Amino acid sequence: MLTRLEKNPHALFEDWELKRQDPAAFEAAKREGLVRRLPAPRAGESYVDPSGRLLTVVANPDGTLEAIDEDDPEFDPIELAPDDLAQWRLDLEALAERFQKANGLRGAPGRVHDRLFFLGDGERNGVRASFVLGLLHERRSAQTILLSLPNLLPATSHRLAVVCPTFAPAPSDLRQLESLNISVVRLGDHDPFLLDDPTIWEATGPSQPPAEPSGKIFRNEGEYWAIGDQGRVFRLKDAKGLRYIAFLLRHPHQRFHVLDVVATAEGVREQSDASAYAGMTRDQLAEYGVAVSEGEDSDLLLDAQARTEYQTRIRELQEEIDEAERDNNSELAANRKEERDSIFEQLRAASGLCGRERRTPSPAERARVNVTKLVGSALGRIKKQHEALGRHLRNAISTGAFCSYSPETPTDWVF
Repeated sequence: MLTRLEKNPHALFEDWELKRQDPAAFEAAKREGLVRRLPAPRAGESYVDPSGRLLTVVANPDGTLEAIDEDDPEFDPIELAPDDLAQWRLDLEALAERFQKANGLRGAPGRVHDRLFFLGDGERNGVRASFVLGLLHERRSAQTILLSLPNLLPATSHRLAVVCPTFAPAPSDLRQLESLNISVVRLGDHDPFLLDDPTIWEATGPSQPPAEPSGKIFRNEGEYWAIGDQGRVFRLKDAKGLRYIAFLLRHPHQRFHVLDVVATAEGVREQSDASAYAGMTRDQLAEYGVAVSEGEDSDLLLDAQARTEYQTRIRELQEEIDEAERDNNSELAANRKEERDSIFEQLRAASGLCGRERRTPSPAERARVNVTKLVGSALGRIKKQHEALGRHLRNAISTGAFCSYSPETPTDWVF
């Protein structure tokens, strides 16, 4: 049943198929409460028989049930016994309780994911582990689920042992899992209720002492980033701010124009010259089509025609205000003043110092604002998980028109 659940964690089991596969084990599972019976199909409902034929249940006048094939008029009806249509589901809570009792584990079992079920905590030969039943199947989705496990069980400080009926991760995936203190125990021929088998606990512990990373860790793992140092590694969901930080960490003490950071970190283009824009003047940058703040490539907030129309309307409103005040029409005068003041405010918003025309932010200016905001947010998330590491990054990373990572002392990173 566990092997079947790997492909479909919500699978139901027909009474007839369980009796045919292993009748003794099925009877034992019923006695021990490991399977739960579900309501059988009623008259008018369909089911699949052992031969794979879709049949429909019909009720006879005497109350007995028969199965017919509505698409085959020559099909002879099959008389149904009460258990012929019974369906069963594996009771994971009962399985976990039996698992705990047989292996001396502790904790409240429960589902932590559609395909992960917490079984309990235990210790053998100095190995402490939190056991999780893993109903995993396809490699890529399984790896994503396994890598999210530390976030799904944030309270445990033990090694995480995922017990799988048959699934085993690919060798290339094991390094990522090991960095997060996760083992995958493939049951194979093991009895799931006999974890006293020493080979299970050998598989749970690291096969060899894991090599401590020589530096700090900032490694992309698909949908998550593994971040930390020798003391602690945590994971954060992928975000643009983390990608920008990773790009800067790979090029310490080098300055990048913010447009290079965005384009390279997001894969728009490869970085060919690590300091392509560093040290250039505003005029030199303009030759490359780069504007540091406001430039000719930005649009005016108000064009000449709009300004002329606004100024004409202001003169018209002032004439109406003067006429209304002469006629003692205070209500009309107030309305026209409100409209006039609103236009004045829009003209002021579109003008800079000394009446210069303001422009909409250039692409570089928008990138500067976005990168500063997103990197700051990512640094805040890192500091919540690892205060010392977050403080180091905040002190060493500069954002603005140009961005850089410049630590006071040399720092090695593992990517």
